[in-house]
Amino acid sequence: MADIKPNFEEIRSFGSRIGSNYIGITGGGAISFYSGFYKANKISNFSKCLIMYERNLKLIGLKFGGDELGSGIFPLNHNPVNRTGWISAQNFFRLIPNLKLKEIKGKYEPSNYNDDKKGNIFTIDLNNKITVRK
Repeated sequence: MADIKPNFEEIRSFGSRIGSNYIGITGGGAISFYSGFYKANKISNFSKCLIMYERNLKLIGLKFGGDELGSGIFPLNHNPVNRTGWISAQNFFRLIPNLKLKEIKGKYEPSNYNDDKKGNIFTIDLNNKITVRK
């Protein structure tokens, strides 16, 4: 072993889980972007988010961008240390009477939808909440 010189590869991870490709909804009405989703989709490049709702399918749609999204758009909050983000979306949830935060809070695996007019939209299917193991 004395003749072998290790060539260590540094593996670093702190404050975030890379494999966490989830979007969360909190009981207080925030939409949170876990580190895996945040990093993979370069959410740090965006400052705003358009939130949409499809009532029949119970889908939330999220379109990320900047000023080009227009007025009345939700600002994105970023935590560069943990590489996560969130939207304070209480007003959105208040406008949709059949969405009860107590029932829908939790983690969701987002899907991509390419809309002919709006482009890339991430969707959250409120019928498919991820069960968290404790």
